Amino acid sequence: MKYQENPDDFQVEGVKLELGELRVKYKLGASGLNEELAEKYEADSSGGILVLLNVQADDQMRDEGVAREIVNRAQKLRKTASLVPTDTIKIYYSATGDLQRVCHEFGDFIQNTLKAEFLDLSKSSKPENVVIQQKMDVKSEELELIIERLSQI
Repeated sequence: MKYQENPDDFQVEGVKLELGELRVKYKLGASGLNEELAEKYEADSSGGILVLLNVQADDQMRDEGVAREIVNRAQKLRKTASLVPTDTIKIYYSATGDLQRVCHEFGDFIQNTLKAEFLDLSKSSKPENVVIQQKMDVKSEELELIIERLSQI
């Protein structure tokens, strides 16, 4: 607390610490709180302001992580097919279980990130100019991605 009040004049065992040599880290103690709450939040301070950040993953965060994994897999597949960003493509997907729901709910996010249409294969016409097609396992569910090239610039 003394360091926070006056960091320019702070000593530890006779050694003067310069500004930035010491970092104060906060941790919620379980005393007075239920232990679950103490584990749920991380604390940090900057400029005299204490911030509590909820770091407990919820279902929405987990689903967003899965959507990001789908984007990653599609980008790797695009690279494997030697496609460049200027190639106009559509990406079709077929998924099982919870992965189907994530693809549907995060379809706009995936499409915007990939900068390509992201279409449910079961609700679309069959792709004609398939460049690459691959089945893969994502979070114990099966995902099939098909990339169709529309044009090449």
